[in-house]
Formats: sequence, C-alpha cells, structure tokens
Amino acid sequence: MTKRIIIFGKFLTILALTSHIDIYSMEITNENMLFLLPNEIICLVLAHSIDSTQSLKNTINSCLQLSTVCKRFNMTQLFITIGTACSHYNITEKNTLMKKLLDTTNENNYNNRRNGAFLLTYAGADNAAGCFSLLYKATRYNDTQMVTALFNNNAKPNQHDPLMYPTFFYSNTIEMTQLFIDKEINLNKEFDDYCPNIIWACITFNRSPELIEFYLNHDVNVKKLRTNGGSILHSLARGDYCYKHSTEDNIKVATLFLKKAPDMINLLYTEHKSKEYERELTPLDISQEIIKRYDKTIPEYTTLIAFIELFKEYGGKTAQELFKV
Repeated sequence: MTKRIIIFGKFLTILALTSHIDIYSMEITNENMLFLLPNEIICLVLAHSIDSTQSLKNTINSCLQLSTVCKRFNMTQLFITIGTACSHYNITEKNTLMKKLLDTTNENNYNNRRNGAFLLTYAGADNAAGCFSLLYKATRYNDTQMVTALFNNNAKPNQHDPLMYPTFFYSNTIEMTQLFIDKEINLNKEFDDYCPNIIWACITFNRSPELIEFYLNHDVNVKKLRTNGGSILHSLARGDYCYKHSTEDNIKVATLFLKKAPDMINLLYTEHKSKEYERELTPLDISQEIIKRYDKTIPEYTTLIAFIELFKEYGGKTAQELFKV
C-alpha cells in the first residue's frame, strides 16, 4: 500500500509540474511520459491509486487542490471516476461532508464548491443532506451538468425547498426545465394560494417570456386562480412582473395569456380591504387604478398604459361597465 501511495503522489506531482508544458513539442523522458497518457488511462490510474485508509475529506481535498493547478486534472470524467472510486466510504461520512458543503454554499461561491459536490454525488452522498438540496442549488444557479449528474445518480426530481416550493419552480431556462420534463415531473403541480402553479411562479420569480411560453406550450394551466378569484392576468395588471422586465416583455406575456385563455380578460376577483369593505375588480380596473400612483416618467407607467390599451383591444371592461350590462 505504501509503495502505491508513493507512486500516486509522484504521478500527481508530475502532472502538476508539467501542466504548463506543450506536450507536442517536449522530449519524452521517464519523468514526463506519464503525462502523455490518454485521459482514460489517467482516470483509471488515479482511481486505482486512492488510499482507502485516508479520510474521504482528505481524498476529495487532494483531488480538488490538484484540479486548480493542473488543467489536465480539471476534467469531468476524472471527477466522475474519482467520485465513483470513493463509493466504498461510509454513507454517514459522505452525507456529513455533503451537508457541510451545501450549508456553506451560496450564489457567490457555488462555482468554487460545485466540483466537491459533484465528486460526492458520484460517491453516493445524499444530495438532500443539507437544508437546501444540491438539486435546488444546481437548478437555481442553472448548472445543467450537475442536475444531469444528480438525475443519473437517482436523485428524485420531485424535491422541494424548506418553504415547500417544488424545486423545478427555480428553473430559469428552457434547457433546465427540459431536464425535469424528461424525468416526467408534473408541470401542473399546485402549490399555495400565493403561488398556485409554475405559471404564477414565473411571474413571481421574473422568468423570461420565452420560458413562460414554453410552459404554455406544454399545457400548464394558465387559468389557475387564487381563492379570491384572482387570475394570473390580475397579477400581471398590478405590475408584479413589470419591475424587472421591459414593456415589450410585459405585453408579450400578457398577449400569451390572453391568446391561451381569452375569457380571462373580464374575470372578477374580490379585494378585501377590511371586514366591512370589499370590491370586485377586473384586470383593467387594476391597471387603471395602479397607474394613478406612478409618475409618468418611470418605466412602469409606460407598461401600465400599454396594458390598458391591450386589455381594451381584447374586450376588457371595468367591473362597473360589466355590471351595467
């Protein structure tokens, strides 16, 4: 075993020291010939050379440290090979490391920590060991390679965050969403009254018009209402989407909703201001009332003007006009 560890250490040293060398022009010697091995052979040699008497943490740290100084070592197949070779470690040790990694990973350091999580995934650690699962973080940070690896290692797609939001609600690209669809996720999964389904989540989380259209093309229920009768069009009319998107994007999304469900244009929802006072409002009512609060120079004002024009174009009326009829 000792001899094997020494050979392994020398091999890694050679890889590190020669990482900057042009392998096509250098002279082949006994010192550098290992560096010329195909990637597949390097992976096998390293996997075979793992010292099982060392802790999993030390093994992973050694791998990650070398990957930062040797480009040849920073490759996906090698992480998969080393991770798989570490599968014999105790599951408690693997899950403890995964938990520590996940609980200290955020948007700012995700890219620096994801390789460790990738290794642990192939070692068989539970991706949900932390407060927020690895699947949640990879989905939120748009790491399709990690999500693919998780699904290849039997991660359950129907996970949720601590607030019980389904994990796929955090997908912000079509490519990522397709990975969940390929795992037969229920796109019409219902949630709470604040965010009844994925279409509502798209407005809440400011997803792109293209992703919203993608969901509509996959028959997500755009007519899902809140308990007060509020529709997704009421939410849009209030300006819930306009703060981070252009007027053009807002009108595109509103038009998608109206073409998918034109009967939403004059739906009434009940607004409760107090126990003694309530009223019913259409989408047009909301935009016409909200616009009074805005200065004409801000972008939201322009968007609300465009909403009012679009709603009227599709036959939108105020509640008062409807009741007169």
